[in-house]
Amino acid sequence: MGTFKSIESFKSNEEFQPWYYFFDFGKKDYDESKDGWRKAKEEIDKKIEENLASFIFGRLFYSFEASGLGFATIKKDNFLNQKANEIEFHQKYYRK
Repeated sequence: MGTFKSIESFKSNEEFQPWYYFFDFGKKDYDESKDGWRKAKEEIDKKIEENLASFIFGRLFYSFEASGLGFATIKKDNFLNQKANEIEFHQKYYRK
């Protein structure tokens, strides 16, 4: 899982297991039968989101846009409205 020691292993039944223990690679998803899978998922997902945000919006020289790979946009649909409502963020701040 890269160089992040914090997500290299997770506790399951009082023992630490490597990150891949919590995956069912046949289903391409987390293995919900493993103790501790939810905590592993939360930590791994958080680190993925942090890395993607850093890649897209990070330092200008190394950003997604500066590298010529594209530019970040927000799709205006129900999903955006739902998430904005969850955090009580009014549409007038993100709709034009």
